[in-house]
Amino acid sequence: MKKKLSIILILFIFVLSGCVKNENSQKSQANAILDEMIIALEDNDTQTIKSMFSTKVQETLGDELDEQIEEMTKYFEGDVVSYEKIRTVSGGESIDKGVLTYSSIGNAKSKKVMTDKDQYTISFSAILIDDKKENEGIWRIWIGTSEDDYLIVGISDMPLS
Repeated sequence: MKKKLSIILILFIFVLSGCVKNENSQKSQANAILDEMIIALEDNDTQTIKSMFSTKVQETLGDELDEQIEEMTKYFEGDVVSYEKIRTVSGGESIDKGVLTYSSIGNAKSKKVMTDKDQYTISFSAILIDDKKENEGIWRIWIGTSEDDYLIVGISDMPLS
């Protein structure tokens, strides 16, 4: 009985370590996206921000996405002094026959993006991996100084795997 319990415990730890590894990978990817986004915002680089969105969002919104991004770069004022990295991510993954076929991040949030003019919260949702490559990329960015003063850029509803 102890041997079976030990085997079950070892398997349980193995499964948990895989979950932690996947969460850390998603968190690393979310922070890489955040880093790129902050540099682009600080530089008013609308083309880089647009390229971060999925092809599906770009095609669906067309010129409206360009307008939303332009509004966001005007809304974000000042030079970045510091920002809080993303600590936790929510999201989902699908694995088919041992191969990761879908991975998403939902509401990855940095609460303290400090500029020399204001403090912002930036949150985004993205699809990292999908069988439909046009879905890969950011779907939505929420940026604001408060719950009453914010912008939403992109599309809120991401497709599921």
